[in-house]
Amino acid sequence: LWERVWARKLSRLVVDAYSMLRLLD
Repeated sequence: LWERVWARKLSRLVVDAYSMLRLLD
């Protein structure tokens, strides 16, 4: 159960970080 919550949060963080890098580039 917790694995899914963490996976969702991590995936969200990765997407946000990726979009940030794309904006900076």
